[in-house]
Amino acid sequence: MKVLSLVRFRADADRDAAWRAWAEHTRRWDSRDHPEIRHTELTLFEAAAGEPQPPFDGMALTVWESEAAFRHAAAWYQTSASAAHAADLARFLDLDSMVTTVIADTAAIPGPAPARDAED
Repeated sequence: MKVLSLVRFRADADRDAAWRAWAEHTRRWDSRDHPEIRHTELTLFEAAAGEPQPPFDGMALTVWESEAAFRHAAAWYQTSASAAHAADLARFLDLDSMVTTVIADTAAIPGPAPARDAED
């Protein structure tokens, strides 16, 4: 099961430091507290030249071993056992603005083949 989370860093957090803290948190805390996660890919967003800052700073794509494992983890965050984990996230993330959604399906569409050189 794949889950996508869009995140904002805390307004008072240094962007580079928050990015590093997020990666370290994912390596240390998630591997310990959520062994059912099979893979996580973090992405840092940046504005294109002349564009305003994107509405989110980044995203996490998380692959869980099952829907039940994800639902169990979501319920765990509602317990006191998750307090230290959540407190670490709150050091650098604006938890109130996080958006998490389950991915229903994906489609990989390859780009066109590269143009061949006229001399080939």
